[in-house]
Amino acid sequence: MSGAAKPKSKAERLLRRTLSRKEYFRYVTRGYVLVSGSSGGLYKLTKSRAYNVHQLRPEKRTMCAVPADVAQLDYADIIVAQYLALINDENKFVETANIQGSGSEGMLDVCERSARAGQTLARGLQGAERQRDNFTATEI
Repeated sequence: MSGAAKPKSKAERLLRRTLSRKEYFRYVTRGYVLVSGSSGGLYKLTKSRAYNVHQLRPEKRTMCAVPADVAQLDYADIIVAQYLALINDENKFVETANIQGSGSEGMLDVCERSARAGQTLARGLQGAERQRDNFTATEI
């Protein structure tokens, strides 16, 4: 992992373990992760708590899908949850995400969609947290 800083938190160690060396190096040096979704879409995940999922293909748009307790999470945990959701069920992720600028939904719809997206990501995050808690820094 020459040139990249060592992960500092458990969340960052989990992210390092989840991503390939190349993906993690890009995250550390450029601040984003590129993800190929299970249905062929391409996404850029950035370090942010809202609207950090940028779909690059098949169309360009920005999305938000985060766990309900997002304020308490490290950015790395958020990215791991989104990464796993996209590679395992891209269509469900896109279906539940809020699309920036869509204007077609009322506030109640946005809240309901956020809650569903949070539940979808929470399931992935729970598995990721179990993995994170079961390894030590020496495994990285």
